[in-house]
Amino acid sequence: MIYPIVVYGHPVLRKEAEEFATDEKDDIKQLISDMFETMYKADGIGLAGPQIGLSKRIFVIDASPLAEDFPELADFKKAFINARIIEKDGDKMSDNEGCLSLPGISV
Repeated sequence: MIYPIVVYGHPVLRKEAEEFATDEKDDIKQLISDMFETMYKADGIGLAGPQIGLSKRIFVIDASPLAEDFPELADFKKAFINARIIEKDGDKMSDNEGCLSLPGISV
């Protein structure tokens, strides 16, 4: 199922997303599949729950299109559920980036 992508200004993009409860895990496999399908249809490399109107802490990423410049990303296709940043490491880098919820803008 391809979800509509919500754009800048939609209230779901401004609120803190909720965690998935353990009793919700049966539905997550299909949601992940649908999110990848939605992301590919929109020519994206990442998509988060709020971007499809779902205020849940989930995002999917397929970084393989970046493999020409970053070979280590050749097979980087993952889904993250209830993820939290607990540590930052590495060098800062700068590159162009876009967002499916901000169509036509890349900085």
